[in-house]
Amino acid sequence: MCILPKETHTESESEIRLEMLANAPFVMQRESCDADTRRIMEKLNLEVRTICHVVDDKTTVEMVKSGFGFAIMPRLTMYGMEQEVKMLKIFPDSILTSSSEELCPVSLSLNIKTPS
Repeated sequence: MCILPKETHTESESEIRLEMLANAPFVMQRESCDADTRRIMEKLNLEVRTICHVVDDKTTVEMVKSGFGFAIMPRLTMYGMEQEVKMLKIFPDSILTSSSEELCPVSLSLNIKTPS
């Protein structure tokens, strides 16, 4: 999921192309936890303006909520925080293959819980 401050205007209220955020400030999770995010950025050949590396999920959400930038978070980690920020599905889906899916060909669901 792409998370943005609630008041952020987007073309769609359900999905976003990350290319649209190329010049926006980006809140990155700590370097040891950002492999999926880096892989997505590489697939898109997208350069972002990373403003900081954050240690935990809640701090990432709070920084986005406060307007420091946008972030990429797994939907499951957003459970209970759905109302705090704008959550948009990243489009196209083809860039979202999880690391565990690459290691195990069994089809895993990235959409465990539908946001409210």
